[in-house]
Amino acid sequence: MLFFCAVGMTMIIYSPFVLSNALIGLLSLALFDIQLYPFRISFHPRLRENWRGFWKTAVFWVPSLLFFIVLIGCLYSTDFDYGWERIRLKVPFLVLPFAFYSLPRLRQRSYYGLFYFLVVVLFLTNIGIGINYLLHFEEINEGLQLGRSIPTPRNHIRYSLLLCIGVLAGFILFYQRFHIRHKWESWLILGLTMFNFIFIHILSVRSGLMVLYCSMILGVIALVLIQKKYGLAIGATALIMLLPTLAYHTVPSFKTKLSYANWELHEYRAGRIVTGSDQGRIQSYQVGWEVFSTNPLLGVGAGDLKQAVHDRYDSMFPGQTKKLMPHNQFLSVAAGSGLLGLLIFLIAIFYPFLRHQHFRDPFFFVFFFTFLLSFVVENTIENSIGIGFYCLFLGISLSYLTRLSEVK
Repeated sequence: MLFFCAVGMTMIIYSPFVLSNALIGLLSLALFDIQLYPFRISFHPRLRENWRGFWKTAVFWVPSLLFFIVLIGCLYSTDFDYGWERIRLKVPFLVLPFAFYSLPRLRQRSYYGLFYFLVVVLFLTNIGIGINYLLHFEEINEGLQLGRSIPTPRNHIRYSLLLCIGVLAGFILFYQRFHIRHKWESWLILGLTMFNFIFIHILSVRSGLMVLYCSMILGVIALVLIQKKYGLAIGATALIMLLPTLAYHTVPSFKTKLSYANWELHEYRAGRIVTGSDQGRIQSYQVGWEVFSTNPLLGVGAGDLKQAVHDRYDSMFPGQTKKLMPHNQFLSVAAGSGLLGLLIFLIAIFYPFLRHQHFRDPFFFVFFFTFLLSFVVENTIENSIGIGFYCLFLGISLSYLTRLSEVK
């Protein structure tokens, strides 16, 4: 189980295909009893019992509502091909919570160890990205001035979100003085995390930075409300206010990306069209809202959402070839499934976080708010890697936290 979780964490960065295979591996462990010597494979002896228990354990099955929202929305859609594609894409929301329910619960050492592993993987990946940046320094910097990003493996936005989780998790591990064998490992974790923290500013992906700083602010609030550590909260607040200014004056890529964003916003306000990410995002919000307004209760149907968005682009922005789906997860759900679907979506997202006060676990807190904040600027779980990313971390967290609840 730990092997597949570790592979899945790594392949969020490098390969959606291998990530899918890692998740299939987790499901296979839940479905089958595999013996190597002599080789024998059969259905898991507790499969039926686990299936019944899964539907009796709300914290695991409630996230499956994210699958059923799309399934029901496709019933009143006319584009069956796109609808089927959406249903197939959302299947992990049904099968992976069941897999993590069926597998042995993670203990604290394994749970923390997976985040330790993530910090190391991100550090090594950042070394590779940094070397490539230095080798193509002028070329990449010219691209930054045109609104492009520093090359990363696969998707730079998904990578920045994972890096955000890794940075915050690293600070938590150091705060907890976690180590596997030697006490000095906690200082190693701090060193790797500080490097990752600096590097996320070098990458300067605005979605990741926004989520990072908002999550840190929420962490400060948690220090005050939950742990009553006022002195630490004051010091952290001062640091959070200072760091962006320091980065602006010391990290060229950070300054370039912010300057480009300000220029693009100025052009948009002046009515001039620029093929940049921010203008495209704002247009997608406008289009998504118009689609939602046509049927606010039930939406246009998950299967018909793509065509409805394209039709609205043709009427609102004639001649525009780049047509984006709404870059807001809440708006995407509302446009496709209406207010009713959005309500079910919010229940599916928030219930595992609030159940048994799971929000008190710092790692789950970081994971949850990273995704929640990303939902504001991205339709994060509308592609396979985003869904795999979400389901993997949700399953890991619930596996550990439900063990604590069962022990109590």
